[in-house]
Amino acid sequence: MRKRRAILLALLLLVPVFAFCASRHAWRLFGFHFCANPHSIQVADIVIDSDNNTVELRGDTAASAPAFVGFTYKIEGGTLYVGVKYNLLLGFSDRDGRFDIRIPTAAAIDKIVMLNGRAEETIYEREHP
Repeated sequence: MRKRRAILLALLLLVPVFAFCASRHAWRLFGFHFCANPHSIQVADIVIDSDNNTVELRGDTAASAPAFVGFTYKIEGGTLYVGVKYNLLLGFSDRDGRFDIRIPTAAAIDKIVMLNGRAEETIYEREHP
């Protein structure tokens, strides 16, 4: 009987911890599929530092409750694709929707696209003379 109670108690403690960790980190396994709709993202500042090979994005979401939990990116042919993730239910540890992202880049960036599994929005495109 004690063994069953111990197992039940362990499950009751581990399941919420697993759900919290999975919601904060496991979404990255699916690429951009679970990222926020790019049309609800407001990018306020874009800094492309070619000396240090970095791109910085600062912004917020149009939604009022979600908490920023992370981002994912990929670079293909001079285009930087960025997806940001917000968590509504399990983001209670930090209710801040603002993000400040620093992405290392090895090549010049000509275009920045915010994206999720269904939509994309170009937020920067280099002007060519």
